[in-house]
Amino acid sequence: MKILVVGAGISGLSFLHAALAKGLSPTLIERAPRWSKEGAGIQVYKTLV
Repeated sequence: MKILVVGAGISGLSFLHAALAKGLSPTLIERAPRWSKEGAGIQVYKTLV
């Protein structure tokens, strides 16, 4: 089975990590030529978990 992950955002990297943990070999492609410090973050407060 071939798996292609398009985009290295939060969802793409989360899926990539899960697939690797299951022993799969996904291919990741990303439009950006290099990593940057721009973007968004997620905060999970302990009262919400």
